[in-house]
Amino acid sequence: MREPNSLQLCEEAKVSLARVLGAYRHLSANGFCSWHPVRPPATILDKCEASRAHLLTDFGVEQFELARTWLRKYHRRQSINRRCSSYTWKHQAENEEGAYISNGALIAAALSLGFNVQHILGTPNAYVGIGKRLTPT
Repeated sequence: MREPNSLQLCEEAKVSLARVLGAYRHLSANGFCSWHPVRPPATILDKCEASRAHLLTDFGVEQFELARTWLRKYHRRQSINRRCSSYTWKHQAENEEGAYISNGALIAAALSLGFNVQHILGTPNAYVGIGKRLTPT
């Protein structure tokens, strides 16, 4: 059983994640839902909605909070960092935090913390304004 403080933190994370998902309607656990042409088939929209719902489960919220913990160790750049996509950053975060983090959880965490994020069109990934590490490894 979690301590009351942990429950409060979890609830705050869920509210923050829901706020990000409300502002970014095409963000899901997989990253940004992408399709072509402009009118997506209903099956893609259904998969996107299911993936968004998955991000709001306890497992998704834990990933979001792990990603925020990892991101707090880095400076926020004013410019976008195009050296790596969110998918590369999520793997680095997983290695350092020791647990699975979805691409969408990392993007949502970055948005919630005020990092600059730019969707890479045609992909579920994004560029994120992650700068130098604040704390040594």
